[in-house]
Amino acid sequence: MSAHDSRGEIYGMLPESFSRLRDLVRRDDLEEIRIRVGKNVQLVYSDGDELVRDMVAGKSDVARLVENICRHSIYAFEKELSQGYITVEGSRVGISGNMVYDVASRRWRFSDISGCNIRIVRECEGSSRWLVDAMIRGANIASTLIVSEPGVGKTTALRDIARIVSNGECVIAPKKVFIADERNEITASVRGVPRLNVGVRTDVIACCDKSYAMMAAIRALSPNVIITDEIGTDDDARAICEAVNCGVSVIASAHGDCAESVMRRPSLKRLVSDGAFESLIVIGRRDGMFYAKQSHRFDKENAIKAVGRLA
Repeated sequence: MSAHDSRGEIYGMLPESFSRLRDLVRRDDLEEIRIRVGKNVQLVYSDGDELVRDMVAGKSDVARLVENICRHSIYAFEKELSQGYITVEGSRVGISGNMVYDVASRRWRFSDISGCNIRIVRECEGSSRWLVDAMIRGANIASTLIVSEPGVGKTTALRDIARIVSNGECVIAPKKVFIADERNEITASVRGVPRLNVGVRTDVIACCDKSYAMMAAIRALSPNVIITDEIGTDDDARAICEAVNCGVSVIASAHGDCAESVMRRPSLKRLVSDGAFESLIVIGRRDGMFYAKQSHRFDKENAIKAVGRLA
């Protein structure tokens, strides 16, 4: 299994006052850099965190960081900011502070920003081979919902699944893969070209509502497999049902700590009861590796029974 991450790009965006961080981080399992006004910078690792001594963020530090992340054009990231994050080089930067409702744009916007949580995007090639093996049904990939709590690594898993299925690094023939990458976290595309390895037979539409992207792909890109992240809306559910009814396998992720929690979300429950997903796998992470906490297999005959059992 090989791995590399986005720390180099992130270090280049830090304000000059935080330039020492590059030398202070001596571990390869850095997952987050949390910067809050008036607080010590926090480094989050897979097994705990560390507060950086003598490195307290000021308001100007946070403001400069946000400017750098937005490439000095905050207006261009207005839509993402209204949802509490910015995606840069595939890393999601969570934003905290005060928000106000802008009547003219019908969006929430930040009036003051007091903190940033920079999540490190990481490629772990080969880490999801067992997940692909669990999805294989004959010569095809079963439509599968991957579930985990935030921060476990669903996006990392989806990226590796796309690569394996697209390259044919499994027991079935290679597939044409399409990624609906709404937040540009799976592929880290720049000007439409993925910067991360998602396979040689993979097409991507990034920075677009995933439901719209999936429908566009069905019309024009003839995928065998669609991959998308963090589903949950009715529009997502309709697009997934349309894809499955067209004979396309869908691999998607959703937040949850168990199968039962997924069934408490109406749109996801409906997808399972309608037979859109043939399997549901709840993943965890231990010692940097994914493992299955729960696994359920469905078919159209037992899907409704399964929903009743899990709900």
